[in-house]
Amino acid sequence: MVNFSNENIPVVILAGGNATRLQPLSDSYPKALIPIAGKPLIGRILESFRKENFRNYIIVCTPNSTKLQSYVKKVSQADPKIKYTFVEQDEPKGMVYAMKCAKESTEKALLASVQQFQKNNLTPCFVVSAVDVLLDQPDLSEYIKTHVKTNPICSLAVYKSDDVTMSETHGNIKLNEGVVIDIIEKPGAKKKIDDYYSIPLYVFTQNVWEYIDKVELSSRQEFEIPSAIKLMLSDNLLIRGVHLCRKGKLTQHSAGKYHISYVKDILQATFRFLHEEPFEYTGEYPTIIEPVTAKSCEIGDSVLVGPKVYINEGCRIGDYSEISQCILLGNNKIGNYVQIENAILGLGVEIPDGSVVKDTLIMENNESHEI
Repeated sequence: MVNFSNENIPVVILAGGNATRLQPLSDSYPKALIPIAGKPLIGRILESFRKENFRNYIIVCTPNSTKLQSYVKKVSQADPKIKYTFVEQDEPKGMVYAMKCAKESTEKALLASVQQFQKNNLTPCFVVSAVDVLLDQPDLSEYIKTHVKTNPICSLAVYKSDDVTMSETHGNIKLNEGVVIDIIEKPGAKKKIDDYYSIPLYVFTQNVWEYIDKVELSSRQEFEIPSAIKLMLSDNLLIRGVHLCRKGKLTQHSAGKYHISYVKDILQATFRFLHEEPFEYTGEYPTIIEPVTAKSCEIGDSVLVGPKVYINEGCRIGDYSEISQCILLGNNKIGNYVQIENAILGLGVEIPDGSVVKDTLIMENNESHEI
């Protein structure tokens, strides 16, 4: 039985991308600070790893990421055992490029704990995660344990789906009894090779750098992890695919609960965390359909709220309005007889009486964008 603490395993969090697929929301928030039920993405992922006793973090970020660094330092104050290193990525060129930026810091972290690895007859390893991955706690724990026990050069987090549209946005993987046989980055429906898709969460042994350094620029002008994996497969190295997110079959729509790629995914991810806080409001006789979370919300007469609604501080909802499956990011004023469904309202956005808002993101400047 392996007796080994996760605190010896460095976690590299890649938070230096441009988040163009999350525009225009990412124009107002750095991707790592986009709120999910009131807590930034980077806060969610750090919380997941901290609960599994990971203590050493290397965060790859863009230059001038003062807000991100300040937030991480603030949330880490509660645990003096946490160590974090910030590494700047000068330009977004893919996950492999970001890993190269973090190579020196990662090797230094591994060197500091190499004796603990050797004491347990284990190969030193480290975790690499995109900042937009939100896994359930049991899945993350089991994933790390599987890697440590089987000792491949690399473990991939994968999930299964028969939704062919997944092949347009995710890496497609062919598995044989949990072993990765092949991988293609976003092949499209006609070229998909299996029903398994990758989540950008990896565990690598320290031997992986030989292959990371060999990766060439892809047709998308990025240095991509699937290219490194193909190089490993060509040398017949063991790569595990660990099946995560087992709660039902994921589709392009539901995958956003675990991996945020588009604005619509922010809705799905937020709805997962609505149980964390109560519904706080002033007003009389609203109809509440759970799950709903609200912070000090003022509600008019005969208002219907829910299901799946997150309301931040300073919001007011007018008489006879109905809101469902939406996020109000704060200081929003909703008029009377308003209907809102499947929408995100930016800070301070106001909706006039009698409006219907559906499948829409409205930013602080009142620009509307279809979700």
